[in-house]
Parts: sequence; structure tokens; C-alpha cells
Amino acid sequence: MYREILTHKWFLIACGFLVIFAGACYLYYQHTTAPYRQQAAELDEIIRKSEKQRTAETANPKGQAADAPAQTNTPTAEKSITQTHTVETNETTDPVTTATQVTDDTEEVRMSPHGFGPYPKIPDGYPSIDPFFDDMGRNFELLQRVRIKLFEEQGLFAEGLSISQYTGKVKYVTRDIIWIEWGRANLPGLGEQRYAVSIRGHPDTVARIRANVGNRDSPLPVEARQITEVDIPPDIIVKSGSEEIDPYQFLNLQRQ
Repeated sequence: MYREILTHKWFLIACGFLVIFAGACYLYYQHTTAPYRQQAAELDEIIRKSEKQRTAETANPKGQAADAPAQTNTPTAEKSITQTHTVETNETTDPVTTATQVTDDTEEVRMSPHGFGPYPKIPDGYPSIDPFFDDMGRNFELLQRVRIKLFEEQGLFAEGLSISQYTGKVKYVTRDIIWIEWGRANLPGLGEQRYAVSIRGHPDTVARIRANVGNRDSPLPVEARQITEVDIPPDIIVKSGSEEIDPYQFLNLQRQ
């Protein structure tokens, strides 16, 4: 009897229909969830790259500056400093000794070993007593000079700075400033939105933005959500690449 049932044409037709129906459901599932799975994969890669770059930029124990989980260029082409002295990586020049110059009143003036002239005077209230040391590299000295001038002219102490090896431009980080490069996409639950392709900022600021992403209503799981404009707290100043500092122009130095 079972043999007759298993070989009956209507039973075979029903089995064939079930196979076709299951295959169609699988293809529909793959089609409808492909954008979400792609976003999740991209975000995983973004987080991995940004965490790698954040590790490179937070050499001091307090973690003065970091990247958020958003896409960044790899490998990182920027050198950075934080409030503590951090020797530049991949420095190719040999250690040099700071030159000095004696003025008529026998006052010793410390000179840059890289041809930038005398070191600038440290402003009153500056958090670092002596940001210059003998074997610092050229880019490190430029970053320290930019930090001092920002403090002197704007009252802003940059807790982290980085310089791009490609453009030579400088970004600086405080808890009130974050750097974002934007992209645009149609995001689930939000529609057409600008989202962060890359983001760099202080760890505390980045944590606030991540919290907003997690609290926002979305059909996507938290780990698959993009950082958008709606996630940026209103008291945070967002800067873009066009606002990066040309250190030679900013410091009135001859380009070398």
C-alpha cells in the first residue's frame, strides 16, 4: 500500500510542488535580505578597519583620540599625536639633536632641527610644559606647533592630532569636534539619508553617537545600522576634509 502511495502521480506532483515552493521561498529570502546582509558585512569591515586605526591613534593610556565604527581608508596614511609624547611610526630619518642659538643677552634659544626656526613660546596655561624634544620627527614637530597655535589663538587644546601622508593636512580632535566624510544611500526605516563613510573623534564623543544609533528605531539590528546625521548630538561640531589645516600655511612656515 505504501508503495502505491509513494508512486501515485498526485503524491509525486505534490512533492514536486513542495520542492519548487521551497526553492522559490529561498530565492525570495535571498533577494529581499541581500541589501541588509551586504550592509552588515560592510559594517563589520568598517568596524574592523576603524578599530585598527583607533588603536594606532590612541597610543597614550587615556585614549585621547579615536575613530568610530565607520569606513576608513586602509592602511591608515596619517601620523598622529596625543597629549603625551608619542614618537612617530615609520620615521625614516635618524635621531637629531636640537640646535640652539645664543642671542646678544646670552639667552639660549632652542632651534628646530628641521629648519622651522626657534620653537614657539609656550602660552600661559598650556597643559604641556615642554612639548618639544630632541629626536622628534618633522611631522611630529609640525603637529605640536599647530597644537600650540590653536591653543594660543582659539583657546582650544587639541587632545589628538593627525597628519595625512597623502595630503599633508592636519585634523585635530576635542570632545566637541568630530570629523566625518559623508556618503548617501537609501537606508531602511530612514529613506534617503547621508551616512558616515568615515568618522574620527574623541572616544567619549564616539560613544555618544553609538548610543544614539542603538536607541534609534530601525528594522535593522544595531550592528547593521549606519551612523547618520540624525545620530549626531546637536552640541557636536562636525567638520569635513575641506576644513583640514595646511600646517605650513597655518604656521606661516616655508614649505619644505
